[in-house]
Amino acid sequence: MLQNAPHSKAQRIHSSQQHQALVWAIQERDSDRAREVMKEHVLATSSYLKGLL
Repeated sequence: MLQNAPHSKAQRIHSSQQHQALVWAIQERDSDRAREVMKEHVLATSSYLKGLL
């Protein structure tokens, strides 16, 4: 679904930054930070998808 949804450049950059932060947290074995980054990403994605409805 997401690959067919319209994304602005800012949205793509923000998502990429979240992915990079998640990878960093995992590499650093920082489970608390990884959990927080993933939570923020899932909530932002949920909000974005709700806005498309």
